[in-house]
Amino acid sequence: MEDSPTVRGIRAFGSVVVMVGLYILIRYALFDWHQMKAWPLVLFVASLAVIVVSAFIASWRISLLCCVGYLAGFFAGWLFQADGTDAGGGKTNSLWIIWTLVYLLAVLLGMLWERQHNKKLSDKA
Repeated sequence: MEDSPTVRGIRAFGSVVVMVGLYILIRYALFDWHQMKAWPLVLFVASLAVIVVSAFIASWRISLLCCVGYLAGFFAGWLFQADGTDAGGGKTNSLWIIWTLVYLLAVLLGMLWERQHNKKLSDKA
């Protein structure tokens, strides 16, 4: 059963509201944990793009895992981060890399979940 455009719009709007909340939480409330100004915004904008595309293809699963991946990726990065020094003597940190990889993995899992769901629907028909 396919969702109506209204239901898809409400789900997309809900996902955007959740993402805005997560962005504000991570970018501002948890700033002392990561001290990154630009990267939370970059992933937030990418998340908005994923949510918009998933709304057009009627996939709430991708939107859901996009939001989960944003939050889970941040906490995984915060937990497993490592500080280092680059060749020029500058400080480096792996939080943003871990965050991005977990986020991308979550979006990929959402796509696979959606594909599996669509395959089951087509097998029933």
